[in-house]
Amino acid sequence: MKIAILDTSAIATWLKLQKHINIFDLLPNIMQYALVPQKVVTEIADYAPLREMPELFQSFINRVGTSATSFFRLCTTIDDAILQQISPLLHVDAGEAEAAAQASKTNINWILIDDKQCLPALKNVFSDYSFHNSITVLSILAQTQLLPEPDNAFEKLNKVYNFNAQQKQQAIQLANKWLGL
Repeated sequence: MKIAILDTSAIATWLKLQKHINIFDLLPNIMQYALVPQKVVTEIADYAPLREMPELFQSFINRVGTSATSFFRLCTTIDDAILQQISPLLHVDAGEAEAAAQASKTNINWILIDDKQCLPALKNVFSDYSFHNSITVLSILAQTQLLPEPDNAFEKLNKVYNFNAQQKQQAIQLANKWLGL
């Protein structure tokens, strides 16, 4: 099973889908655990009161632990040189920069991120990393038959994270790669 690093944008998407699909409870079926950068936790905490459903944001923060048995694990291991290199990139916020810097230091190259604006800059610097979005996560869950009502789930996701048919097809291919098919 793979390990992934989570960005705030993916977590925010999943929280918006929470009343339809509980992705947080499904993730342990497709990955060993997920690393959550400290900056991501800070971003969620800072913006939770300003967002719809702040209690859901707080419930996620409460699930992030520091022990080896936690599924959502706080990660503070960072490659400082990488962090300094990517922090000034246009459209890359602190959480995204920290996720990429953690990927470099931990050798975990699957980063789950839904922010479409920062991806070109990150992919340019980290061509060997695998940046994935919620479409890929839903595709993995659908292919493993863990996703209840897949058509409805993709429809709900499309309302939150607008995607096209080509992006969905690419996500299916990435899901196959994730699953080793």
